[in-house]
Amino acid sequence: MDSTELAACRIRESNEFPKWTYFGGTINDMPDDEKQRDSRDEPPAMDPLEILQENLRNRREEPIELQRTSSRKNRDYLILLIVGNLVLAGLFMLGSRNAVSVVFFVGALAVYNSSLTWVMLVVLSDY
Repeated sequence: MDSTELAACRIRESNEFPKWTYFGGTINDMPDDEKQRDSRDEPPAMDPLEILQENLRNRREEPIELQRTSSRKNRDYLILLIVGNLVLAGLFMLGSRNAVSVVFFVGALAVYNSSLTWVMLVVLSDY
């Protein structure tokens, strides 16, 4: 163990922390090397007037023509709607057909279709 690790252990064991680490410490309690910051660490401050003039120059340029890409979301929604309903109907046909099964089938269709519609048309953006 070298001397810096030994000193750190002694400070931890004795609960003596440097004064500048306390929450109530002031800037004058900090060591000088932390008070002086290297000027290379901070970017140069920009004048707000320069920023606004740059924004105005960019606005005067011709706007970029954005082309709307075709979305596959509606096609995917219809495919999932048809395939999902066919799968649920197939499971209903394979099972027993009593009153409880019919109620569960109608409930499953309602939950599937409403949740699919919500997710595909409201939650998801165009892709």
